[in-house]
Amino acid sequence: MMNRIYRLVWNATQQAWVVAGEFCRTHKKTKMLFFERYTTRLLRALSGIFSPVVRTSVTTIALVMASTHGAWAVTCPADVNGSYRTGWINATYGVGCNEVPATTGSPTVLNSNASWYVLAGSNLTVGADVITIGATNISYLGTNSFSLIGNQYLTHGSINFTDVTATLTNSGSGGGIKGLSTHNTVPINGNNFTLTTNSSYVGLNSSGGVGSYAILAGSSVDSGEAIVANNGKFSTITLNNATIRQSTSGGFTIPVLNAGLRAIQGASGNSGNGSSGKIEIKGTLDMILTGARIEGIYVSGAASDSEGAEAISQVVLNNTTLKMVKSGTQSYDSSAIKIGKSRTVGSGKGLIVSNGALNIDMDPNFGGSSAYMSSAIKMAVSGSELQANEPNSSTYINASRSVLAIGIDDWGTSVDSTGIKASFGNATIKTQSITAPLLLVDSGQQDVGVLFDRHSNLTAASDGYLVDIIKYRNSTTASSLKLTLDNGSTMTGLTNKAYANSTLNINLNNGSTWNLAEKATGTVATSAFDTLAMNGGSTLNGTTQSTSPAKFILKGNVTSTGSTLNLTDGKVGDVLTIQGSYVGNNGNLFLDTVLGDDSSPTDKLVVSGSATGTTYVKVTNEGGTGARTLNGIELITTGSSTDDAFVQSGRIAAGAYDYSLVRGTGSNSSNWYLSNTTPTTRTTPTTPTTPTTPTTPTTPTTPTTPTTPTTPTTPTTPTT
Repeated sequence: MMNRIYRLVWNATQQAWVVAGEFCRTHKKTKMLFFERYTTRLLRALSGIFSPVVRTSVTTIALVMASTHGAWAVTCPADVNGSYRTGWINATYGVGCNEVPATTGSPTVLNSNASWYVLAGSNLTVGADVITIGATNISYLGTNSFSLIGNQYLTHGSINFTDVTATLTNSGSGGGIKGLSTHNTVPINGNNFTLTTNSSYVGLNSSGGVGSYAILAGSSVDSGEAIVANNGKFSTITLNNATIRQSTSGGFTIPVLNAGLRAIQGASGNSGNGSSGKIEIKGTLDMILTGARIEGIYVSGAASDSEGAEAISQVVLNNTTLKMVKSGTQSYDSSAIKIGKSRTVGSGKGLIVSNGALNIDMDPNFGGSSAYMSSAIKMAVSGSELQANEPNSSTYINASRSVLAIGIDDWGTSVDSTGIKASFGNATIKTQSITAPLLLVDSGQQDVGVLFDRHSNLTAASDGYLVDIIKYRNSTTASSLKLTLDNGSTMTGLTNKAYANSTLNINLNNGSTWNLAEKATGTVATSAFDTLAMNGGSTLNGTTQSTSPAKFILKGNVTSTGSTLNLTDGKVGDVLTIQGSYVGNNGNLFLDTVLGDDSSPTDKLVVSGSATGTTYVKVTNEGGTGARTLNGIELITTGSSTDDAFVQSGRIAAGAYDYSLVRGTGSNSSNWYLSNTTPTTRTTPTTPTTPTTPTTPTTPTTPTTPTTPTTPTTPTTPTT
């Protein structure tokens, strides 16, 4: 028999379920119609014979038997307040229904005493446990905490919908609003999801526990799931497209939390057990969150099963727009993305993957009690990771304060961590703050890796740093950060290590550029790090847009492999000081110089330590006409230098003078100079004399004819 769909429809008049099938007027359906009539009579008979408990069991058996012929779709009746309970069995709902009918026309208005729209119970038979929700457009206005579509007791099957649109509003002391929520490894799958909420809470919220969640997945606090068997498994919500407009207000002590997407593990009963949340938006996520305390996308918690397979709470995005709007007078820590949690409930690492465009725009009024609060992205706990460098990834972040903060205090707690990673491709990041560092790392964060790839662009605040490693909390463990720019990426500004014991290693790879830029106030021009490794045609520009010469200091060791230290900007007097060692592996040094005598103004490189390897020096003449040098024009000063540390690149000449790059002698043997010699005066050549005209040669005389020789006489015979 072909697969057919059988429906059980609740008959309010008879207070019984009636079997409905594929209605057809042809005789080909006779057997099925007979089966429907038979099943209907059987269920009615059983309902009258057995006690309520036995009735339920027998009815379930009948449904299981019937389900072998096809997929059962049991339409649920609406409660008096307009809500639906799928998978419930009681006097009102009879057997466990699994289909919510579509709404029609204008939005369906739920009664104000409703607490949910669809709530999934556990009484669905395996094999007929797909809950289907028709196209939905509803609104709710009340005082209760409210859940749009949620799993309460279901432990198998799935919840599916096509298009859901909801406008939910509550006020009072009931609590927040949830849009979609699931746990117990039950997935929710949807096509288009549009949610608008406005939650106004009246109460202290002293614990900070009141919040609204547009999408919530995993073993959350109120899930009741603390099941060891679910460790290493996911509770997943997958949507094609989502549009979220969520607003929260209230909470006299602590503002109500506004969370757009929340994936969590192990929070129920603070057990550490249960499924990990996973949320995937395959198409577009468009989210505007308004409130005083916001965690736009929040992931934390991981667990492994008995065989070691790990499930990390995670969010997978495609194209995402997240806008955060500050409301109210309270100032509280907020972030667009939060990965990892150090507090005890739902703690642990997290993962976010962005496969498409990620755009974050924060209201500049977000702040907090500390200057280090309200970063756009906050990361904590060993192993947490943000992956935004996939083939089609791009990122734009306009932060209120720091763009990325690692290990910063979270509600009075923080932990030492290892191996936190963040990677961005084709990213543009900036801050609306004047002083906040773009990248902020607290103490106790070791082996942190941050990558900006594929023409990313970082611009520091006018009076802030690109990177700062601080000691905000009391950890005595020094932090270590590796910052890498790759494939034509650019950063502009300075780096700092406020926590001096920390380690900052910087890599510029494959045509990347670092533009040094002074802070706006205090004339700070020092960039602190441990190592700077320049590779593959990368460039460090030690120039300034000001008319005054640049005086930058690099406090660390520098290696240039096929890359360039550039001080050329059309003016002379720029000085780049390396307070450390310098190694050139076929590196380049570009300088501006007025070619003249020893006192000629010039750009300079100063190395306090040793200078080794080979670096090619190219000099651009800035209007010099040439002059005799004695000791030479000093270009490079080092603590010590090898003979071939610096080599002249190309001809250096002005007027009649050719200059050569030479190493100094004696006490100046660690320095390098442009030197020349006085050219000799050329003598005027004499005019050659006119050559004499040659005489005509005489005609030779005709030779005389030779005489004929005489015939020789016969010799006489010799005597005896």
